[in-house]
Amino acid sequence: MRGTQLIHSIYDFPYAIFASHTLSVTMYEEKITRKIFESSTYSRAKVISNFPKVSRKRRNRAHIGQMLSY
Repeated sequence: MRGTQLIHSIYDFPYAIFASHTLSVTMYEEKITRKIFESSTYSRAKVISNFPKVSRKRRNRAHIGQMLSY
């Protein structure tokens, strides 16, 4: 009984560290991806605004469509 308890505590301890670490990593990744997404939409808006022939209404619609297709 005591031996199994020891094994459980040994195995549970690193798992707890691992779980908390993965949680922080996923939160960090989410932050990074959000930054990338925001910067990409910004650059895309700049690219679309570089086409002077397209009317403003159509340009906005294209931008919204590209954001939704993400």
